[in-house]
Order: sequence, then structure tokens, then C-alpha cells
Amino acid sequence: MKREEIRKHSKFTRRNVLKMMGLATGSGVAAVALNACTSAPAPTSAPAATSAPAAEATSAEQPAAGASKWAQVSKLDAKADWTPTYPATKPLSPPVELLVKANGGYKWKGDESYTNNPYAWLREELLGIKYAIKWEAYGDVATQKLKADLAAGDPPDMWVSSGSDLTQLIADDVIEDITAIWEASASPLVKEKKLYPDGDNWIPANRGGKIYGVAFSYGPAYNVDNIGFIRQDFLDKAGVKMPETVDDVTAVLMAFKEKGLSQYGINACKNLVTWHNSLDPIFGAYGVMPGQWRKAADGTLQYDSIQPAVKTVLGIIRQWYADGLIDPDYYTKGEGDVDSNFSQGKIGLRYSPWWAQGYASEMEKGDPNIKWVLTPFPKGPDGKQGRRASGLVGPVVVFKKGLDKSKIEAALADLNFEMDLHVNWEKYQQYGNAAGNGTRWLENYEYVWDGDKLKLTDTPSIYSMADEVGFTFPWVCYPDYQIDVYKTMGGWWSLADDKLNKSMEVFVKGGGDKGSKASIDSYQAVYDTIGLAIDTEFKSPPTEEMSKVAADMGKLENETFNAIVVGNKPLDAFDEFVTEWKAVGGDVWTEGVNAWYKTVAK
Repeated sequence: MKREEIRKHSKFTRRNVLKMMGLATGSGVAAVALNACTSAPAPTSAPAATSAPAAEATSAEQPAAGASKWAQVSKLDAKADWTPTYPATKPLSPPVELLVKANGGYKWKGDESYTNNPYAWLREELLGIKYAIKWEAYGDVATQKLKADLAAGDPPDMWVSSGSDLTQLIADDVIEDITAIWEASASPLVKEKKLYPDGDNWIPANRGGKIYGVAFSYGPAYNVDNIGFIRQDFLDKAGVKMPETVDDVTAVLMAFKEKGLSQYGINACKNLVTWHNSLDPIFGAYGVMPGQWRKAADGTLQYDSIQPAVKTVLGIIRQWYADGLIDPDYYTKGEGDVDSNFSQGKIGLRYSPWWAQGYASEMEKGDPNIKWVLTPFPKGPDGKQGRRASGLVGPVVVFKKGLDKSKIEAALADLNFEMDLHVNWEKYQQYGNAAGNGTRWLENYEYVWDGDKLKLTDTPSIYSMADEVGFTFPWVCYPDYQIDVYKTMGGWWSLADDKLNKSMEVFVKGGGDKGSKASIDSYQAVYDTIGLAIDTEFKSPPTEEMSKVAADMGKLENETFNAIVVGNKPLDAFDEFVTEWKAVGGDVWTEGVNAWYKTVAK
């Protein structure tokens, strides 16, 4: 799921995401996560490779009269018991300006804007970099504006592109080959964390040995890899054990229904294999994953949706539907639409991303008898387990053709700075930046003091609003972006009270309850099952010929699978589907996929 899709989801407000992670309470209290080793903060992490020579970090001391705007807002109240610092920098002089597009619709504080806010002031003061806004728009409007810019030969200096659009930009020679600048300017730390040059995330940007942009991630990585959540209280009341096999899952769901514990059993939506409320682990138990291209015995890539094992799994889901274990209207509902089945207690099992634990924690707070726990992926008859992989191939930050080299170097300097700040967050005591997924809890912007307690303000995070401009979160994301932080945060719950300062206490016992720890454990579960993820071997944008038939193929697949599940078509209709799929475009795709695979197969 792309970032814009997440933002469109009604539940993905900043406030609700914080609630999901256990970082906010009804009173709005949140923490700036502090050093886990001592109540008198001092940098404890060994410094990693940075974007600047070793030097004393820039400290956020009380500003003198007449100090810069950034110094005025970055001061800390005397109640704060941490001292955020920043990587040593040498600001560009004169400042370098980059022209970019930005999301519209944000309500800024006073006269502040994308170019006039604390983080714009920080960049200009510490880096000598300014971002000017060419236009503000979002979604389809932004897409049309960018297309108009490209047609007029006047695009922004940098923007995000992907898929066939990126292929066309490279073919039309309208974006810059940044290979030499990247090699010379990107820090060792950036290259390491971004998995350069061999990570799958670099496949779209790398054409013929040339780099046409910076691998970009909507973060955290693996954000839509599904894991299992089950009602432990239902298991206890029904007198059944945690399911280990697909047959066990069937028995457990039947027990939940027969005991009157749940109206249905498991959540599903019109896309059977998807990013949320998915049935992908059931397919994985039989060694297949619809939608993925995988290596066959003959060495070619074949489409998993047409493999015989898919028919077997459709038969299982078909029986579940007939037995009333799935919402009878599931095929009319999207991924988020069936969340109501979860929140209303109509199901006892779901396969969803790690952040769904936050919703579970909210339910548990409302009713202490509810207990959602992680459940392992079920095994199939041959002992197989598997789940859908969201993969690392994504968009690319591109630069317009002919852009002055100094501007690209400045953008990469911004990336180096942000990467250093995030990876070495303990060293720089950027605890809010780490725990808040890119929010630095700037005083009087993101938080205020309520006595000696930190309290979130009701206004949107300044950092969150500015995060699409420059190499901030999510632009700086890399596969281990969040787990690197959670490995440290997860240990806070085992610390003695005298090792917890007042900000850490908000996470551990100051109102967030166990929610944030449960979310951390859930995200860890994603990493613990990476080896079970079934990923596609086709990692290239489709050709023009492939794109022309893609819609027909997808529609046929989805409609056939759902018709089989609800009983409108017999199970044997799957065999007819395979033949028709090949005819409407499957053969074109298979040919294109394998033509690409021949160029990369080892």
C-alpha cells in the first residue's frame, strides 16, 4: 500500500497512528523517548559513518538574544532532561535552493508554510539548503499538474516517480543520470542503509548500470506484510488450542461460531490476497501466492495465480464461506471496510499488518476480557508456511534533466544529514524523532509541558506536515528504519524504575499501557517471519504491451476467484480461468516477464 493510500484511509490520522502505537492517551499525553541506559542522559551509541567529518555535534542550548529563528524554537525547557544535538555540518554558502512540489491542504501555524517553519529554518541554518514550492496539490490533481509540467518541459527539480511512468521518463531522457554524483556525494552510511547497490529497491532506478534517482521507501518497510492475530479469550472459552495447521484453523473458526463467540470467524475482503484483512497465509500453506511471479522447475518465471494449488485453497475458502465463517458480503468490501467486523467482535482471527495491534489494544482497553495475541502462520499438509511479501521495490526520487550538479549534491547532503540523525538517534539524543517515526516533538509545536509531564498538542506535527519536502521521513527510509529503533525501545519495559526518566515512563507506564510494547512486538514478528515471505521474482516495471492488458487480467482473476468462493461458479471454473487468463493477456505478460528475467537471472 502506498503512502497516499494510507493517508486516504480514514483511520490513518496522526492521532490514530499514535494511538495504534500506544503513544497517545485520551488526555493527549505522549513521550519523548529518552536514553535507556541512564537517567542523566549522555550519548551512548557508538557513532556510525556520518555525512560530515568527526566534530562536536551542534547542541540545542538556550539561544542568545537575536538568535536565528531555528535557535529560538529549538531551545528546551528546563524541565527537559535530554539534550538533542545534530550532526556536524558546514552550511552551503550561499544557500542552495531546490524547487519541489508539495502536498496541499495542511493548516499551518500562523503565517508558517512549507518554506517558513522550524524545519525549513533548521535546514537553512545547519545545511544551507532551501526548498521552494512550485505548487501544492495531492492525488489526481498532483498527477495532472506534474504531467503538465513535463509536457511543458518545466518539471520541479526533484520528485517521486515509479512504474511505467519512470520507464517513460528514462526513455524520454527527461531525468538526470546521477550515477557519478551519487557515488561521490552519498555517505557510506546512506549507501549501506539504502542497500546500495545490490538491494531489490535499486532495480527501478538502475538502468544499464546508470542510476536515475535515489531508491525511495514508503516506511516503515514491510509495513503491509501480514501477520496473524487471534482472540485468546475465544480460544480459552471454546476450549481449543492455538491453531497450527490449516485444518486446525478450520476447527477453531467453527468452534468460535458454534460457541456463539463470533458471528463469523475470519476477516476477508474482495481482494483475497492483499495488504490488510488478507487470506494470504492460507495460500502460503500450500506453497503458492496469487499475484506473484515465481521460478518454476524449468527455470522460467510462472504466475502463481494459475497454479493448481490455488484451486485447492479456493476450495477451502469456498467451504468456509458456505459454513458462515466469512462475512457473506466480503466480496463487496475493501480492505478497510471489513475492520468493523473486527471492532464489533464479529471475528476471532485476522491476518493484517503489524500496526493492527494498535486497534486491538484499543479494544482491550474498552473491555478487559478481550485479549488479542499473535498466532503463527498455519501449516499446510506438507508442513509449508508462507505469507505475502510486500517487497522492497518501490518509487524513485528523480531529478530533472540538466539540473545543476550543486543542487543534486545539496539534496544528497540533506539525505546524508537525515540518515545520520536517524541511525544515530541515541548518540544525538533525538528520541522523539526515533520513537515518533519522524516526529521530533518540537516544544510548543508537537508537545507542551503539563507540570513535569509531556503532553501532545492538538495541532498537526510540523515535521509530519513537512515530511514530503526534502529528504526527511519517509524519504530517508530504508528496510530496517523502524526495527533499528524498536530494538532499543523494546527493552525499556524491562528497565527498573530508577532507570526510567519521566519521558520514558509515558511509554512504559504513563498511560500508554502495554499498547506500544505490543506494537513493537508485532513489528518484530514481521521480521521474525521474513524467511516465510513469498515474494515475486518479477521486479521490473511492465512494458507498454504488458500494461495494455493488465486491467483485463486483474479483473478476470478477482471476479473468478470471488465467484468460486461464494458459489456462483463451480470450483472447476478455475481451470477455465487459467485458459482465459492466458488468452486475455497472460501469455503477453509471461513472455515479457521472462524476457526481462533472462537479463537478470544468475
